[in-house]
Amino acid sequence: MSASGSAIAPAFYMVAIAVVSLVVVLTSFKETRGLRLDRGVESVAPAARG
Repeated sequence: MSASGSAIAPAFYMVAIAVVSLVVVLTSFKETRGLRLDRGVESVAPAARG
């Protein structure tokens, strides 16, 4: 706070980090809507499936 002279400067940093995080999340993960929930089960070892 003493470096910037503004009491709300930490809030600006938090907003900037939140925006960057949102962009990363939206561009990094692919949509899974419409995919079967049991996809990939065949690749799991039989003992692990129980």
